[in-house]
Amino acid sequence: MRVKILIKKVLYVFCLVVVNIIVAQKKVDTVYIDETNNVISKLSFLSKTNSSIYYGLIYDLDSVVYKKLRLSYFFGKLERIKKQQLFKLLSKRNGIDTTQALFFHYSDTLKSKNDFPKENTVVSLKNGGHKHLNSYNRFLKIHKQCLKVEKTYKKTKIIHFYNINQGHPNQVGKLIWYKDYSKVIGNMFKDYYGTFKCFIVRPNGEYFVYNIRDNEGIDIKKMMNSQWDIQVKDFKKRYNSLNENY
Repeated sequence: MRVKILIKKVLYVFCLVVVNIIVAQKKVDTVYIDETNNVISKLSFLSKTNSSIYYGLIYDLDSVVYKKLRLSYFFGKLERIKKQQLFKLLSKRNGIDTTQALFFHYSDTLKSKNDFPKENTVVSLKNGGHKHLNSYNRFLKIHKQCLKVEKTYKKTKIIHFYNINQGHPNQVGKLIWYKDYSKVIGNMFKDYYGTFKCFIVRPNGEYFVYNIRDNEGIDIKKMMNSQWDIQVKDFKKRYNSLNENY
């Protein structure tokens, strides 16, 4: 009887040790990284993601979870040589007037008509979210709206560029899509995560970049027509406030 009890105790201890080892092996570290790919504290990450100019991205690699910051939008100014190269490229190759502000809508891939669903569709994602897939008619309608929106901006031209064309014509009626050869333009307006979907370049080289869903708090129309300097000042104030203590 004592031997059986002893065996049971040994088995219990053994199982307990095994469970602890498994739990320890499954413990996942979390690393916080800023928009320049430098490691930061959890406090800094949380502080910045609670603001309107940052949001967080999560990469789960099983053994470690990376939580990365990305700027929702930011302002900058092209170096003189880069500005000259960009404007010369746009003028010579595409016949675009660079004396006005240029509002780029950038897509990595321009799909063929047959790759669009016949109707607008909502697709569920593994993470519990969802994604909207536009029909081809909806795709054209959205682009036609750009022609109307363009008229509400002061001295501004909206232009569409793509990196890869999967069989779509470069022009449909008044709608035009331009090829970004060697991704020259896309590489000018990117961060560590990829090319931004929208960017505005003024004739003096000043620019503003953002992704379509990430421009919370920015009124593009007011900014383009009268409040550019006000928005630049506000962004710098917020950015410096969030970064001066970390």
